[in-house]
Amino acid sequence: MSEQIKRPESIHTPTNDAMELVRLGIDAAKADRYRDGLDYLAEAYALLSKRLEVKSTEAITAAQTSATIRDVIPASALSYYGLCLAMHSRAFTEASTFCEIAIRNEKFVGEHYLNLARVWHHARNRKKMADAIERGLKASPRYLALQQFADQVGFRKEPVLGFLPRDSALNRALGKLRHKLKGGSEAGAADGRGQKRKVTQTRLRKSSKV
Repeated sequence: MSEQIKRPESIHTPTNDAMELVRLGIDAAKADRYRDGLDYLAEAYALLSKRLEVKSTEAITAAQTSATIRDVIPASALSYYGLCLAMHSRAFTEASTFCEIAIRNEKFVGEHYLNLARVWHHARNRKKMADAIERGLKASPRYLALQQFADQVGFRKEPVLGFLPRDSALNRALGKLRHKLKGGSEAGAADGRGQKRKVTQTRLRKSSKV
C-alpha cells in the first residue's frame, strides 16, 4: 500500500478483535467522533497487518498479493480512516489516498465515494468534491446517502438544453427522459450490452452549504 496507517503511541481499546475495532471505528466516524474513529481503525490496522505479513509471504504473484490486501484489510476500514483523518487531523491529501484505495478495491460501493467527497468538502476543494460525487453517482446511482449529500452541497447536472432556463418545461421533460434513458443504459452495461456513456458535466451552486 502506498500509505500506512499511523498507530497512536498511546491507545486504550476495549477489545483485541480487529474486526470489532473496525466496527467501532466506523460507528465512531458515523457519530462524528473522529478522534475515536482514528484510534480504533489504527489499532485494527495494526492487528490486521500482522495477518497481512503472514499471508503475503504465502503469495506468489503480485496479483495474489493485491488480493491478499483486499481480503485482510476491509475497504470500509480504509475509507473511514481517510474520513476520520480529514475531519480530525485535516490531512486531506493523505485522507483522500485512503479513500481512493478503498474505491479501487470496491469500485461500486457508493459509501467510499461519499467519504471521499466529504474529505474534499471539508478541505473546501469544490472541484475535487464534485468529481468524487459524479464518480460515485455513476458507480452507484442508487446510493441514497450520496444523492442526499449531492443535493445538500448543491451538486447539479447541466440542463439538457443549456440555452434555456433549467426550470423550463422543456428542460424538465428532457431531464426526466435523460434519467430514464440513463437507467436503461446502466442496465444494459450490467449485462454486457451497454455502451460507454459521455460524462455529464456538473454545476455547483456556490451559495450552497452543508
